[in-house]
Amino acid sequence: MLRTKQRTSNSITYRVEGLDSLNTKISEDIGEFNEPMLLVPGRYRIVTGHNADVVEIVDVHPRMRTVLNRSWSELKVRIMDTSQNRVRQLYRLWMQSDNDSDYGYKDVGLDVSIGDDEYGIDHKTWILPAGKIHDNPWGQWLERLKGFCHHNAQ
Repeated sequence: MLRTKQRTSNSITYRVEGLDSLNTKISEDIGEFNEPMLLVPGRYRIVTGHNADVVEIVDVHPRMRTVLNRSWSELKVRIMDTSQNRVRQLYRLWMQSDNDSDYGYKDVGLDVSIGDDEYGIDHKTWILPAGKIHDNPWGQWLERLKGFCHHNAQ
């Protein structure tokens, strides 16, 4: 079972790929964070993250509990005005990258800062790989990051 540190009512899934002795995928299941999953002994690849960019290989042994070391980070974004009131606003997450072709940042995704309580939609919990994360309001480019959050996801 993969657990989130934060409470969330959102369904966050991950993929469990059964592997053979050559690490070739032979089966695939979908798991949900905070829900137990029973696996037969063997080797597995666990794939999670908003862009499926967190990957772990794990060996499951008979009659033993297998615990994964947390190799991902979690992030919830809340945007507030100067009076510390929460504001519903589109934002985009960026991750610092070593690739020059994307100007040093990789687009992670887009969401709204406040869930829609009327429809039972909670704030999004992002599952991300370790790295430097930036968020900025929708429509503003990276040079306008001043005043917005920089997160060291670890």
